[in-house]
Amino acid sequence: MEPKEQKWISVSDRLPEDDRQVLAVKKLKSGHMDICIARCLPDYPHYDFATKTYNNEPYWVCGGNNNILWWMDLPAVPERGDGE
Repeated sequence: MEPKEQKWISVSDRLPEDDRQVLAVKKLKSGHMDICIARCLPDYPHYDFATKTYNNEPYWVCGGNNNILWWMDLPAVPERGDGE
């Protein structure tokens, strides 16, 4: 069976369901892009240290950077093979 093609989804188009892990692309302070496994909390009240304000906006849990640009579902776990 051929794997289903997955496409990156812009966070401006839609967000993943609450508390579901996804593969995400984040922009680093250096301008480079990085891929991480992340969770989106859509209406999470949090303090934004950059603007020094409280927000009730989507918050991404992804290890030290909240500048997520795109996301996609995680691929399915492979079935057990002969070496398992």
